This record gives sequence, C-alpha cells and structure tokens, in this order.
Amino acid sequence: MSTSAKDSKNELFLRTLKVFHDRHGHFAVPFEFVVPKEEDNEVDESLEWPKESIGMKLGKNLRLYTRGINSGKKLAALKEYGFPCDDWNTYVWEYQLLEALKIYKEIEGHLYVKQMYDVPEGDPRWPKSTWGFKLGSYAQRLRRDKSSLTPDQIERLDNIGFIWSEVQWRWHDFFLPALRRFFELYGHTVVPRNYIVPEQDVHWPTELWGYRLGFTATQALEKDHSVVELVRSSKEELSAVEFGTSTPDSAWEDRILPALEAFVDIMGHTEVDEEFIVPSESPWPEKSWGLRLGHVVVKICSKHIYATQLQQAKPHLRELGFSWSVLRGKYGRQLLPALTVYRAIHGHADVPPGFIVPQDPAWPSDLWGYRLAGQIAGLRRFGPNDPDALDVIDDLEALGFAFDIQENSWNEKVLPALEVFHEVFGHLNVPQRFVVPAEEPWPKRAWDMKLGTIARGIRNGRQYCEQAEAHRDRLMELDFPWKVKPTEGGEHPTSLWHHAPRPIPPMTGELSGEREKYWNEVVMDSLRAYAEQHGSCADLPESFVIPENDCYPRSAWGINLGLRVRLMRQGTRYVEEVQKYRSELEALGVELGGDE
Repeated sequence: MSTSAKDSKNELFLRTLKVFHDRHGHFAVPFEFVVPKEEDNEVDESLEWPKESIGMKLGKNLRLYTRGINSGKKLAALKEYGFPCDDWNTYVWEYQLLEALKIYKEIEGHLYVKQMYDVPEGDPRWPKSTWGFKLGSYAQRLRRDKSSLTPDQIERLDNIGFIWSEVQWRWHDFFLPALRRFFELYGHTVVPRNYIVPEQDVHWPTELWGYRLGFTATQALEKDHSVVELVRSSKEELSAVEFGTSTPDSAWEDRILPALEAFVDIMGHTEVDEEFIVPSESPWPEKSWGLRLGHVVVKICSKHIYATQLQQAKPHLRELGFSWSVLRGKYGRQLLPALTVYRAIHGHADVPPGFIVPQDPAWPSDLWGYRLAGQIAGLRRFGPNDPDALDVIDDLEALGFAFDIQENSWNEKVLPALEVFHEVFGHLNVPQRFVVPAEEPWPKRAWDMKLGTIARGIRNGRQYCEQAEAHRDRLMELDFPWKVKPTEGGEHPTSLWHHAPRPIPPMTGELSGEREKYWNEVVMDSLRAYAEQHGSCADLPESFVIPENDCYPRSAWGINLGLRVRLMRQGTRYVEEVQKYRSELEALGVELGGDE
C-alpha cells in the first residue's frame, strides 16, 4: 500500500474515531464494534459517520493503530482528535480500569472483583467508557501479573484498596470487621478456635453471619504462612483491638468490671439494658468506651462467659446490687427458692430425708417434683467451701440452714429436748421408747423425735459423740445418766437399771485408700441411688439386694444392701465409715440409732 493510500486510510479512521467520541463522550470503542449504516436521518451532520467508514471494524482498528505508537506524526494526529494518552493500554488503565474499580468499590464496598464480572451496559452509575468493560478479567490479570506492574501502578491500586488475593479479601472484608465486632461485644479478642459468627444474631452484620472467625484468628496468632504478611500490614488495626495482647482476665479487670461499677455510680441502678453501649465520654472509664456492656451482661447470664473472673468477683458484684441468677450459682436457681418456701411453711430449714416438693398451691409450680432433700444432701456433701455453696452462703445462713447436720440437730433439737425432759420429769432417765410429744412445752423442731433412742446412743457412744463431749458440762448439770438408774418411783423397768454403756469404738485414723474407695463407690453410691429412686433410705428393707439396673453402680450389682445397713446400725461393720460419713447417711434417711 502506498504511503498516500495508508495516510488516507488513517485519516478516515481518525475521522471515524472522532465521530464515535463525539457521540459517546469517550474513546473506549468495544473491540467488536463495527460502524453501522446510518438509519437516523435526524442525526446532527457533525455526528454522521463518514460514508466510507460504513462497515469499518473501528474497535479492532483502534487497537492496531495505538499498539506501540512509535511515530510522532501518528501520535500527534491521534491527540489532535482528542485522544488523551500515548497508547491504548494507558487509556484502558486510566479511563476504564481505574475508573471502573472506583465505582465497583462504591457499589460493592470492596475490590475483590470476581473473574467473570463485566460492567453492565447502560447503567448510569458507571462512566460510559466502562460499559461492557470486562473488569473481572482485567482484575484477574492484575493479580496474576503483579510482578509486571510498575511500582507506581501497584501503589495506585493499593491506595484505592485493590485486593490481590481471596485471602486478602476475606481478611479485610470479613476477618478485621468481625474481630472489631467481637472486641465490641466481649471486651477482648481471645477468640475460641471453633468460634463461628452466629447467624440470625442482630448484634452481628448479616454479611458476617456464619464466618469462621476463630479459625482465622488462630491462624493469625500462630503466624500461619498464609496470613503472616496480612498480620504485618494490619498491625495498627490489630493493635486497636488488642489482638494478641488482651486476655479475658485483662478485659475483665480493665474494661468490664470498671464499666459495671461506673454504670451503678452513674445510672443509679443495676438494670443494664441489652442494647446499652458505654458512652465515649467522661466520667465513663476510657478503656470501656464503645463497649457493648448490655450484650456482655446478657452473655454472662446466658452463656456463662467470664465464668472464671465472675467467680472471684461475685461478692463484689452482689455488694454493688447486681442480682443476676448466675451470681448465685446452681443452688440459687431452685434449691434456694425451694428452701425459702420450706422454711416459710415449716418454720425451719431441717428438710427431712426423701422430701420432694409437693404439687401444692403453697409452692411455686415450677418447683413441683423438685427433690429438695436429695439436693441438700449433695450441698452438704460438698461442704460450705464449695464454689457453688459460697454463692448462696449468706442466704443459707439467713434461713438457718446448717451444713453440719449433727451439730445443728444437737443444738436445735436434742439438747433442748433433754433440757425440757429434765424440767418436766426432774431427771434424764429417758425411757428407751420415749418419743418427744408434739405439744408444748417441748421444742417444736423436736416433736416426734425418738429421744429415748438418742439418749441410749449418747450413752453407748454411737450417736452425737463429739457434741456430747463438747457439752459434757451442760449434761453434767442436768445429771445425764451415763448409766441408767431407777428413779424413786421406779418408773423404769429393771432391765434398764445400771445399763452398761458400750465403749466408744476406737478410731484408727484415716480409712485406707481401697477401703474408702469401696465405701464411696459401692456402698454410698448405692444408697444415693436408692434414695433417688425411693425418696429416702428410711424404708430400705433388710433383705434388699441391689438389682442389675444402670441406676446403681455396676460394681454393686447383687450386693445385699439391706444387710449392710443393718450391720451399720448394730455397729458390727463399717464403724469408722459411719462415724466419718454419719451426716450424709442420716441425710439419706439411714437411721443409725442405738441397738434395741
């Protein structure tokens, strides 16, 4: 082709390109664009396609013309018609790619563009130069060929937030927002490894529902190679939420507890609304600003977060006036309310073995069927220093509850009954079959108590040994007969005169390991199971053999439990075990009186 012919062809191309620009406002001619035959007769003459250009593959020609322009004349001619760049790739970079990325971020909120994404045609939100632009393909090419980009290009992409990988995208658009939210909700960023953002939870943005926050948090803490660069580049964001430095202990001491204390001081009450957020202003503690304190309180009460820290702070929180059920532990939910009602009805807190809350209007319906006696036996077994017992210790003391059932029974029933017997009869030769009358002046809590059996047990050293020794002076004042002797009227049968007491069985110290293990895992567990099944061990038949039933320990199947209880009563077996576990045995309903 001659030079003049080539120049003529280029001149036609440039005139046609100018018409396209004047019509559309840009030079981004689609690759497949072909100059159409003009059908609109009302088009302005300056916007008409040159007749010679009809059918021209303008998009293809544009790319051929601008590919590697090395002629000053050619470039000058192109710019004369308004083309703003030195080559086509630069134009695509400046007027299509960067412009499209900016709009995409405005719409989607991020710049992780999926590979198949094309800019929609005719959408007024996008510049016309980008309509139909294959943004996803270009974004994928950028990620793949990052090493071929200039430092300036990489910097410009970084400045607008371009995401170079899916890991980076999930880090910036999921992990960091989720971690910030976790910090707001819980006060720290020690995220459990298996923590997943709960779905349908209004406290979390919907786009984060189901996100495996714990997994990525663990990767970040363990410096996993897939996120190590992201951790380094996000140092400021991670530091702002104390990631890697905060702990539940530090969060509790620095943010949660000070916020709760300030809430009481400032608000004047302890009802923290679920939506309450600590204001970011004085006099609220600065480290607590922005903390969703209401949410934390809800989770403390429902999910038992901060359980370890709460255990130590319970007394202080109760002093502040907080009355959360979790502050009273497991015994505060049913045992304490049930014991409170029992005392209101009966006037004391001595719950008999086997007592089950009746279906009675005097009792709250949600307590009907509650095995109060069994729960109290467990409470006594673990003792007053058990963490759950410490939660309600003040309430129990206010109700008159005693952990040492022997001591309490002696002080509240046995000794007062002996004193009244002495007052009424002038002596303490209590007949063996004497039962405390259910009438005045006898202490009400001792009514129907087998005082004669107890007096015999005291004499022969099988009941209330420690109490009798501790109160020996008082018993001496009452002239308690350590040997039975007839009164002047001779009311007592001669068979009781000078009844010789049995010596107190000698204690040999602690039980051996195997002996104590057998006692607890076979005998005591069997008695507990029987009491659970029948309400008490008071009616356990002497012939009762433990059945092959899973409610009993397998190691006890076939054992004659009734016989063992009889031997306990007679004092011929398990003497040391009975002395050590007497309170619990009596709580289960096992009667351990003296021999008849």
